Amino acid sequence: MLKSKHPPTGPCRRCHKKGHWALDCKHQGEQKTTSNSNHDDSVSTASQQPNIGYFASCLFACRHLPDDAFVVDSGATAHMVADWSLFTTYRRTAQTKIGGIAGGITAIGIGDVAFVAKSGHPITLRGVLHMPGLAVNLLSVSRLCDTDRVRLAFTNEGIDIAKDGQAIAQGHRVDERLYLLDADHSKCQHLALLLRSESTVPLLTLHRCLGHLAPSSIQKMIAAGLLDGFGAGYSDKDVEQFVCNACLGSKGHRLPFPDSDSHSSETLGLVHSDVLSFPTPSLTGKRYLVTFLDDHSRKLWAYAIDHKSDVFPTFKTWLAEVELETNARLKILRSDNGGEYRSNAFTEFCKSRGIRRQYSIPYTPQQNGRAERVNLSIVEGVLALLADSRLPATFWDEAAAYFVYCKNRCSHSALAKQTPESAWNGQRTTATALHPFGCAAWLTIAPDLRNKLDPKARRMIFTGYDLASKAFRFLDHSVNKIVLGRNATFLDNDFPGLQDDAPVNLADTERYVVIPTDPPAPAIKTRTPLPQVRFDPPAVHHPDFSTYREPASAEESPDELDLIGRPSHDESPDELAFLIRHHRAFIATDDDVSDAEAIQPVKSITSDPQTWREAMSSDKREVWAKAATDEFNSMRDDFKVFTINDRSTVPAGATIVTSKFVWKTKRNALGDVTGHKARLVAQGNRQRDGIDFNETFAPVARFSSIRSLLALAAANGLHVHQADINKAYLHGDLDHDIWMTAPRGFDLPSDKVLQLRRSIYGLKQAGRIWNQHIDASLRALGYMAMGTDHCVYSRLDDRQSPHYIALYVDDLLMISPDLAEIERVISGLEQRYGVKRLGPAEYILGIQIRRLNDGSIALCQERYIMDVLARFHFDTTTRGATVPMTPGLSLTAIPGQGTEQIRSWYLQAIGSLLYISLGTRPDIAFAVSYLARFANNPGQRHWIAVKHVLRYLRATYRDELLYTRGKTGITGMVGYSDANWGACVDTSVSTMGFVFYIAGSAVSWSSKRQSRVADSTTDAEYLALSHAGKEGIYLSQLLEELHVQSGIPAHICTDNEAAAAVARDPVRASGTQHIRLREHFVRDMVNRGEISLSHVGTSNMVADIFTKAIGPKIFSMHCYALGLRTRHPRLGSASHSRGGGV
Repeated sequence: MLKSKHPPTGPCRRCHKKGHWALDCKHQGEQKTTSNSNHDDSVSTASQQPNIGYFASCLFACRHLPDDAFVVDSGATAHMVADWSLFTTYRRTAQTKIGGIAGGITAIGIGDVAFVAKSGHPITLRGVLHMPGLAVNLLSVSRLCDTDRVRLAFTNEGIDIAKDGQAIAQGHRVDERLYLLDADHSKCQHLALLLRSESTVPLLTLHRCLGHLAPSSIQKMIAAGLLDGFGAGYSDKDVEQFVCNACLGSKGHRLPFPDSDSHSSETLGLVHSDVLSFPTPSLTGKRYLVTFLDDHSRKLWAYAIDHKSDVFPTFKTWLAEVELETNARLKILRSDNGGEYRSNAFTEFCKSRGIRRQYSIPYTPQQNGRAERVNLSIVEGVLALLADSRLPATFWDEAAAYFVYCKNRCSHSALAKQTPESAWNGQRTTATALHPFGCAAWLTIAPDLRNKLDPKARRMIFTGYDLASKAFRFLDHSVNKIVLGRNATFLDNDFPGLQDDAPVNLADTERYVVIPTDPPAPAIKTRTPLPQVRFDPPAVHHPDFSTYREPASAEESPDELDLIGRPSHDESPDELAFLIRHHRAFIATDDDVSDAEAIQPVKSITSDPQTWREAMSSDKREVWAKAATDEFNSMRDDFKVFTINDRSTVPAGATIVTSKFVWKTKRNALGDVTGHKARLVAQGNRQRDGIDFNETFAPVARFSSIRSLLALAAANGLHVHQADINKAYLHGDLDHDIWMTAPRGFDLPSDKVLQLRRSIYGLKQAGRIWNQHIDASLRALGYMAMGTDHCVYSRLDDRQSPHYIALYVDDLLMISPDLAEIERVISGLEQRYGVKRLGPAEYILGIQIRRLNDGSIALCQERYIMDVLARFHFDTTTRGATVPMTPGLSLTAIPGQGTEQIRSWYLQAIGSLLYISLGTRPDIAFAVSYLARFANNPGQRHWIAVKHVLRYLRATYRDELLYTRGKTGITGMVGYSDANWGACVDTSVSTMGFVFYIAGSAVSWSSKRQSRVADSTTDAEYLALSHAGKEGIYLSQLLEELHVQSGIPAHICTDNEAAAAVARDPVRASGTQHIRLREHFVRDMVNRGEISLSHVGTSNMVADIFTKAIGPKIFSMHCYALGLRTRHPRLGSASHSRGGGV
């Protein structure tokens, strides 16, 4: 055994005698009797035991090692690290000097450290001491063996470290007694940063949990070790760039009240008191808030009261509690000069208790500066909490109680490394016990209050803490009561608010005011008995859990949790644990990207002006004015759309239509602004049928036709290009004389009027005239319109290769195997129109088109969906939903249950959702179709269900329909048909749906309520087959006209063998005699050989998704079968999974 040249400064860790190393100890064979085998990694244990780090110290003087080296030290009793950046969790401790290292180095903190071994294995060490002055990092052999349960084998060459029989790290020998761990130092700090970012609560969430405390104060609390249960702090950049919209709208920047340099030196030596008035009564009818502030500890109490006369009884109750708690006596009470503090009863009571009174001068609140600052803090805190939680002003008392609770547990500038609560009673703040005001929570229902089939939890809104019962406070909005509970699961990032209320608008909220200082008033008779004045309103109503035995509603059930919020450590429903384990894959979240990256393709959304006044008062008035001038001059001079004539030329009785500008910000597929357009339109609502116009119909291409063409392009590797006709409607000549007034901003003399020569946007016949014009132009180029869709054109060239054009008003989608043909078409059109060459198609009708490297084509409406979500105030922080509709949801049409505001919101949302479902999102077709039934008179529950669909789109806005490159040609049309018998609770009418495929994905789908009541499932399925058969015939004919297939019947799958049998032959005449002749369409088509049928199992019936709301697992499976994929924003390619991102 080699002996060290330097004796240790501390005792031997084996025999506890000085003068020799532990390796030289003659007692080294004896077992050490310590409690390390059951060592706790807690902070108190690691920081309180006498830690020693001898062994490597003798080598530091003679050998220079890298600062980031990890030395395996058999003499160290604890892991020790110098670099703070390696810690994944961290808290400061009382400074402790560690013996045995160069005379002693101080440890200032403790936490967990992560590093990466050369083997690539990530290793985390618990209870590591932070010692900034340490030359190298020390790994304690005893700690590794006793606490981390690893096995170390020392050899002449190095050291091997294994755990559970698996090698996890190695080291090499650099000196007689020095073993250096082989670690990948370039990855250590990166790993620590990664783990720290994963384990740290988001700054916004912690900001909310602490009652909207300033980020700089949060950082100070963490640095001072005032926040238990919290890991590392935040970067300076995080703090500097932090933004809370609720705080911006609630906390004004004003000069502070003057402060006094004097502070009370003892608890209850001086207490400040004041009263706040709130203009809106609370849920329990309270209008005032009385506060008490202890000058020494800065502990604050606040009580909601009915009248100012309740201040005195509230004070007596408070005084009895605090004096009993602290065993101290109140010496001085400082207040304003209000009558509620100057009553005879109040004065006599204070005299009898020896309490000195100090009053501020009337109308000089600055003399009671601390109480006034408290008032200001409470007001701003309440405003921020209500705005952030989307709860109405009637919850001000709950918000005030929550704010005071948080304020007492946050750092204070007057207290050195203490919070008011810790200065009052030594109680520390624990971050994991805090939750944001107004967040959603699932409260577990006691088994005695429910039966076996009842839900185990109820969704509620968290409103604060009840200190008297050590429970949480929740709003049960189904009964509009505050209830208490202990076992709950919190969703810290979900703020449902009151679902039937719009978000709290601070601009419309009356300003909260402080009670002015009144002159001395006569005595006020006090009331008895004493009110219950804790944080909570005096009457606590416990819920009647019998109301929980109701069917599923649009309010969320536990299977919809997206797990974004931090769950509590309390007991949670069994369903939650099951869903966390099994359904996470079906929850659409953006955990792998930041919020900024998640919305990168969608630029900030600006509202276009609706009127001339709005355009001219906006910050882009010069841009809009130029666009309007260019439009007017171009119509008059370039297109000769109108001439300016005398009003006397207008025939008697003729209609003069008005005009206006329609403003539009032009964007590309990525949402980038490409220009600003002002379009002059006629207000054709004054036109008269037969006088000002005859025919108005103008066809446009069907969505199913466009999707079919793109599916063919993907399957066959065809080119897809796009073009736009400039000012398309202006190219057609009018067939009637029409006069129009000039738009605002281009006012003409009163005796002048515009006589229209050409068609203009807004005229009833404008679309028809343009369609006839472009139809003639395309026919001249050799293209013929389809009989199945008059806006889809095809042409066979000399080699019998087909070329296609889809027309949607003035947008042309050209699909061809030959780019020369596309150039020929565009050149031909340019001879008649101004054509905008857009190149490969990227964006049409609100649909984004992506061509993948393998030739596949993906369609999505990401930007349109994000626009819709922004319009309804859903942002990137809004929690998503796993399915568009809750399974089992049953809504009814009840007249008179909704408001005009809800109806307006409802109609706007349904219109937007319909466009999304018709474009690229078959997964929401049933939900939208179902909810559209109630558009005439929606109520609160209907609006909640619509918002649920929007939350589902928030979670899945990147989903795409993927049409793949085919290895074989298109061989026919395949579809699925299904029905849900008697689904409508109001009419007992069934719901039916179908879907048809080309190139592996859906091209046509439908969810529809049947026109009559079906008397059996066979009847309902048979009607569904007829409905699907019509679409199958149309698509088969479309493929035939597109020269893809000929004579191949449309194939439809059904899961009802009886319905298929009736369709093939009238085998059940006794049960089908009531079926109308037109409903036997499918039987006729089957007999003609134009439709073929087959049976599939119910589990494989994809059309089931169009007939009812289903659970997340089956729903996700059907979405995948429809061809929906989730695109990762960085990769730019569709993933092979859905719902969980890539």
